[in-house]
Formats: sequence, structure tokens, C-alpha cells
Amino acid sequence: MNFEIESSITLKEFILISLGILYRRTLFILILCAFLLLNGFILLSKLDIVHLHLKDNVPVITNLTIFLVLIHVFYIVSMVRQYRSATLLQQPRKLQFSNDNIAYKTDGASGFIEWRYILKYKFVSGFILLYTSNRAFIFVKKNKLTKEQVEFIVNKVKSSKQ
Repeated sequence: MNFEIESSITLKEFILISLGILYRRTLFILILCAFLLLNGFILLSKLDIVHLHLKDNVPVITNLTIFLVLIHVFYIVSMVRQYRSATLLQQPRKLQFSNDNIAYKTDGASGFIEWRYILKYKFVSGFILLYTSNRAFIFVKKNKLTKEQVEFIVNKVKSSKQ
């Protein structure tokens, strides 16, 4: 099967993908849930719905929550800087999928990647991410593909690992 699509990524989509990857990390999710539960208990305690002795620890828990929010802010600022500094990332690209490789072309770069170098795939925020390393990936808008094309990509990644 051979097919070609044009794909691009906006700043908003880049941030959504980055946050989607962050939120899939188990430790981050556990920490976030713990903070949400603690803050819920503090709120219930302040409203005298639940009688807990958390009032003494409110400043510590509040500071930790502010820290968690600031981590998000700094992470998003870092993603904005990364997107703005990567001019190739901002350009639309043509992706050509074949049985042998994925060819790509932008105004500033072109090349191809053999399927055996695609380590894994993930579905995140309406995109298929095709990883060429633990942190680098090719992004493909899922809504630009038919169901058969998505299956082709998934099967090629799986079969190249066997």
C-alpha cells in the first residue's frame, strides 16, 4: 500500500501532544491524584463536612499544590519555546508511506526512514506518534488517514519489530 498525506502541527496541537505524553507517565498521574485528594479533604474539612485534622498542614499542602501548578506553567512555557525555535517543525510536510519506508519532505528538509527504525507508535491528542527514539517522533494527524491507512501504519510498525 502506498499513500501520501500532508501534515502540519500548530503550537496548540504541539502543547496538547506534549501534555498528553506527560499525563501518561504513571508517577505524574499518582502525584496529581494525591494532590487533588488532599486538596479535596482540606476543602471538606474547612466546610466542616468532614472532620479531619488537616488544618495544621494546610500551608504545606497549599505550597505543594502551587508548586504543581507552577510545574505545568514552566512545562508549557518550555514547549512554546521549543516549538518556536524549531522552524522545521512549524512547516507543513508531505509524508509518503510505502511498504519499505516513510518519506518526508518540507521546504527545508527531505529524507526517508525505514520501518525498522520506527521503534513504537502511540495515539495522542488526535495524532499518531511514530517514535524513532525514546524522545523523537514523527507526528501524523490521524484525521488525515483512513481506517485502512491507520491499520497499515500500525501493522508495519508491529511487523518490523518481529
